[in-house]
Amino acid sequence: MSEILKCEMIHPQMSGYKWKLSLKTENAFLNISVATLFFSFMQVIVKYLKDLPFFELVFFRAGISLIFAFGALKVAGISPRPSNIKWVVIRGLAGTLSLMAYFYSLQTLPLTTAVTLQYLSPIFSVLWASMFFREPSTVIQWFFLLTAFLGVYVAKGIEGTIPLVDVGVGIAGAMLSGMSYNAIRQLKESDPPLRVVFYFPLITVFIAAPFAFSNWVWPTFDQWLLILALGMVTWVAQIFMTKAYQQGAPGVVNIVGYTGIFYAAFFGYVFFEEKLTLLHTFGILIMLVSVVTSTLISQSKKHKGAGTA
Repeated sequence: MSEILKCEMIHPQMSGYKWKLSLKTENAFLNISVATLFFSFMQVIVKYLKDLPFFELVFFRAGISLIFAFGALKVAGISPRPSNIKWVVIRGLAGTLSLMAYFYSLQTLPLTTAVTLQYLSPIFSVLWASMFFREPSTVIQWFFLLTAFLGVYVAKGIEGTIPLVDVGVGIAGAMLSGMSYNAIRQLKESDPPLRVVFYFPLITVFIAAPFAFSNWVWPTFDQWLLILALGMVTWVAQIFMTKAYQQGAPGVVNIVGYTGIFYAAFFGYVFFEEKLTLLHTFGILIMLVSVVTSTLISQSKKHKGAGTA
């Protein structure tokens, strides 16, 4: 119990009330907050570099992150040999395909829309967990999945102001991201965060390289600087995100991560003059409420299960 910080607060009119704060949850809160901010920086850089093919940006991001990750492994004295090869590979494959879809969305969709679609991943994470790990899901969670898609339809624009294909790619990226998060959870007892982060870009480099070189565009000097920044902020974000998912309950981590939508709205307006219409804003709110509610229900079920165990 040394890792748990217990704070008991007894209100004079509410005897017996106790508040317990998990130190791990507190650390997870801080880690995902940092990760969300750095991922927001990454999103801005990817959208700004829309003159470069997204496959090329995926390759550069992975290559730079791989260098940092390998160096961190050496400094920490951690062996690169994975303990759970199966889930390391699944995490790498799902993460790579999700990343490709996400970068495509960032370049083709308004920033807030692309980010919001990516934040559908917690719902898919719950559904993946119910299908592959037999974690129970409820009818109400499936209901909120449907309402989230209703939000997607509204945000897309009833008159089709946003291409359906681009939205579909964004949703596919969220589905794969949900699987990637489940893989990280499976690795929390076997592999440290630095090792997990190392294999993700390693797998991405090999998958992205053929596509990047087949449609290569040489970056300018300014673009090279932004590409370097892209790799650096991504590596930092990956480290803090992996720690967060290995330390805290996924529901808590996901909810804090939703602040990224507000970062996207702010940066989209400041850097790209993106002004959301009332319809788009309403659709995004539907998606956000659906995802947050589904996550809270999932978290509540786990707490009840733990209390009756």
